[in-house]
Amino acid sequence: MKRIYYKLLFSLSFILLVACQSSDYDLDNIVPQEYHKILSLKPSGVFMLELSEEDSEYKKELFVWKGGYQTEQPAKAALRLFTVEELAEYNAQNGTSYQLLNERNYSLSEPSFELLSTDHFKKIDLVLYPNQIAADMNAADLDYILPLKLISTQDSVLATRNSIIFIIDNLK
Repeated sequence: MKRIYYKLLFSLSFILLVACQSSDYDLDNIVPQEYHKILSLKPSGVFMLELSEEDSEYKKELFVWKGGYQTEQPAKAALRLFTVEELAEYNAQNGTSYQLLNERNYSLSEPSFELLSTDHFKKIDLVLYPNQIAADMNAADLDYILPLKLISTQDSVLATRNSIIFIIDNLK
């Protein structure tokens, strides 16, 4: 009886082993392509900035993180300003009338960048120029916003961590 039981167990194990050799069950086929590399922006969300117009520069570090199933693969991405339509949608949703900050009032160390296969994150330096912002705010009575969005044409971007919005709240 034991002999029959062991033969049956061995046969069943062999059948299962052979059946699972198919490429249909490889992890690459089970995990959808959009989860192979996922990029996210940290910090993300809305930040109120209080700047001093006497300062020539205000620096902020932004980080783009690479996660997912195949983090050993390189990734390409960019940080871009919201489009006019995205800003209009934001203003409508929040009952505001912000204007985009002029490009001369800030700089990004790398607007477009690549995360190499060995990189898990990329540091991007954002520099704001408060004295220039103050000059623009004094010339026109407008409220300014710097909304940045993480985009990639070849990799997935986490929808809940794909943008950062700096609202120029106060200039001292």
